[in-house]
Amino acid sequence: MLMTPLPIPQPSNDDRAASLIESEIVIVDEDGTEEPFDATAWIE
Repeated sequence: MLMTPLPIPQPSNDDRAASLIESEIVIVDEDGTEEPFDATAWIE
C-alpha cells in the first residue's frame, strides 16, 4: 500500500503579509513600553 504524506497547510498571502508587517513595526507608548503591532485588523 502506497502511503502519501498529508499536505502541510501553507499560510495564505494575507497571513504572510500580516506577519511581515508585525515583524517590522513596534509601537512605543509615551512611557517607553513597546507593544507589537497587530496587522490582522488591517488585512481583511
